[in-house]
Amino acid sequence: MTVKSRDSQSLLITLAADVDIITLVKKSLADIKPGDFVASTGVKDKDGKIHAIEARVFPKATPDGGRQFAWDLMPDSVMTNATVGTAVKAAQGAVLHVTFTGGESEYSIGTEVPILANAPGDDGTVTAARLYAEKDGIKPPM
Repeated sequence: MTVKSRDSQSLLITLAADVDIITLVKKSLADIKPGDFVASTGVKDKDGKIHAIEARVFPKATPDGGRQFAWDLMPDSVMTNATVGTAVKAAQGAVLHVTFTGGESEYSIGTEVPILANAPGDDGTVTAARLYAEKDGIKPPM
């Protein structure tokens, strides 16, 4: 499969023989509960707080227990894969307190932020280990 990177370079990707095609379905802030495992791209603000650009609810935690690391979506962006400890309603959405291997963080999630979850995809004749695809107008924001 050939895809374009964020910097418009063509990349040839070999799909694993057992790849899963995954689509995304819309969720809401109300669907995020303590104990859920989430992945979220966010941007560190000048106040040091992280503001989510998108959040995805995973069916289970990653084997490494989650982590937080620099992300290449835009300047000061981070990816956080973590377990939700608390989800507190705020004037502009919610604040999640999350924990991951070696740390914890708080994420501000505005009401405009897309909340998504994995759903089975139709792989037809394609075989893949994991592939997020646009479906029903829901485009992976990460």
